[in-house]
Amino acid sequence: MKTEKSNISLIIRLIAIAAVLLLFADYQKAPRIPPIGITKTALPTQVSPSLTALPVQPLAIALLGDHSYRDRPDDMPGQYQIHVLYVVTKDFDYTVRDLDGSINRQIELVNDWFSDQTNGSTLRFDTYEGSLDITLVILPVKESELFSYVLKNYEQYDANYHGFIFLHNALEDWLNITNQTTPFFSPGKLYLTYFESSMSYVCGDGPTAKSRIIGVYPGAHNLRDKNECAAFLGKDHHDLPGVWEHILAHEIIHALGFPSACAKNLDVDHVHIFDPFAQNDIMGTNPGIYDPHPVLDPNHDDYYMTNNPACPDLADSPFLNPMPANSNLPANVLSEPGWRLP
Repeated sequence: MKTEKSNISLIIRLIAIAAVLLLFADYQKAPRIPPIGITKTALPTQVSPSLTALPVQPLAIALLGDHSYRDRPDDMPGQYQIHVLYVVTKDFDYTVRDLDGSINRQIELVNDWFSDQTNGSTLRFDTYEGSLDITLVILPVKESELFSYVLKNYEQYDANYHGFIFLHNALEDWLNITNQTTPFFSPGKLYLTYFESSMSYVCGDGPTAKSRIIGVYPGAHNLRDKNECAAFLGKDHHDLPGVWEHILAHEIIHALGFPSACAKNLDVDHVHIFDPFAQNDIMGTNPGIYDPHPVLDPNHDDYYMTNNPACPDLADSPFLNPMPANSNLPANVLSEPGWRLP
């Protein structure tokens, strides 16, 4: 019976995906490949979502165990940290991921792995009263409206996936407009954003230029790799083959500015590592995060503990606990005015 229900659910989901793709097909132009390295700065300035009626969110500090619509007071004020957003469209009616402990457990797994790799250092996540602080953001659009926005504004740059390569950009457009009415952005923070979407280009992506959003899509169908992002969810990075915490760590390291342009084994895409002598590098392309036991810069010659003063080093990131003695933030991280700490 369970198998039958599962099959019916899968069929319904595939029909829904096919319907959206058929809608997109009406708009498809001649096949073309988007320029390598295109970022939000290269997109037209008129891309701007319109502000519609937004839900009025509570202003009081939410208790732990309740939905929080704003950034709670920090346990570590005045320090660089990663804040978690849980983002849904207004028609998504199963908002439990911020309360069910799954995100908390995944962050624990990320820091377990990171601590193993660094002999005790961890990534600094925003906490309130000792618990991970997660902000629930309800976008003022339905998923179908968001997908239409992606198609209208970004399909011209991505005919192969109907603009979905730029889902991250569209998400950030709407986060910025929502923040104007219900502020949740603060200086000194990167934002690990769990977005409930039925489709995405990949399961996770790091910030583009002039961005502070790390996008992850745990419930999405991955259009590029033709699989389900939920399939990567595992229980423990020491036991099961799930790689979700590796995806998170990979994208967070990108957001922290690594690998940089001066990395010794920088791949041709200029954002990953290609080291034939260390293919288990978590920032590598093959197998990278899909290695059963990915390693942080195995040969210490690209981005971590390189002993190269001419190249930024992850070991000096001010997002680490404990704070490095000579902390330094790469120039391309939180580069917009007002985004850094005083």
